[in-house]
Amino acid sequence: MQQAEPVVQTITGRHLRRTAARRAMVILALAGLALMVQACREDEQDRPFVYDKGTYGGPADEKLEQDQIDALRQRAAGQRM
Repeated sequence: MQQAEPVVQTITGRHLRRTAARRAMVILALAGLALMVQACREDEQDRPFVYDKGTYGGPADEKLEQDQIDALRQRAAGQRM
């Protein structure tokens, strides 16, 4: 009767490359997930993605009072040469 040879598992270069590739895929997937979660901040919600050229889409400006307009005209007049 022959004795059975012991089974020795060796890690080949192919196995190491496959394991490294799986780790890299997991790391890339986690990094992508982190970027997606970061992009969902509440202050970035409901903002426009398409802009009309030449059209201001922000809130309307407040109207200046007459005394503010006069003060601005005086300042501008003082800057003339």
